[in-house]
Amino acid sequence: MRRNLIKWCCFSILLIAAFFLLSGKETAVFSEKEDIIIRRFSTDKREVIILIETAFGNDHTAEILEVLKKHRAKACFAVMGLWAEENPDSVNKITENGHDMISHSMHHPHYSELSEEEIKKDMALSFLQLKELTAEEIPAIHLPFCEEDERVLQVLFENGIVPIGCGIDSLDYTGLSSEKMAEDILIKIKGGEIILFRNNCENTAKAIDLMLTEMDKRHYRSISIKKILFE
Repeated sequence: MRRNLIKWCCFSILLIAAFFLLSGKETAVFSEKEDIIIRRFSTDKREVIILIETAFGNDHTAEILEVLKKHRAKACFAVMGLWAEENPDSVNKITENGHDMISHSMHHPHYSELSEEEIKKDMALSFLQLKELTAEEIPAIHLPFCEEDERVLQVLFENGIVPIGCGIDSLDYTGLSSEKMAEDILIKIKGGEIILFRNNCENTAKAIDLMLTEMDKRHYRSISIKKILFE
């Protein structure tokens, strides 16, 4: 844990220093949304991250966990603090199965409509909630509504929080069939992708199953998000 914390601090310092050098200014101000959002990661291996937005409802979480267990696949659950508070048993199952959890805010507000202090308070509550339930804190957040407001990103940057986006969105919330979701993802997939699903869409678990079955054939594997943040 101490070694990981040291690595994270070094990463943050290097990120800040690099940005200052590029901007040539005393204060870091983001000119583009791509400055800090991680949508994919650099790798020469067939590795991806499965990101599961976990916020509203809990009808299909157990099914998703069974699919991941079947394929021995890792996933990162972006969990809303209120959801974790209301579903502690599911949180325990996520951690017992070796999956990561990052913040998806405490109450799922539009951060772009909040003040800086309100944003920091909501994030702090979500991190506290996850730490109490998992005894682990990963300094990363998948923003509510996938908002990419520059002022919000500035707050995250100044507080050492990494925003996690996605390179491939399953679009499961649109009602796509499992087959169509898997097909669309597999056309786009390559090493370094972050693939987004949501925990309470009816066809998501089967889509993940179909995707992982084909990924196994192509020798792809899903990895822990901690690997790209701390290693």
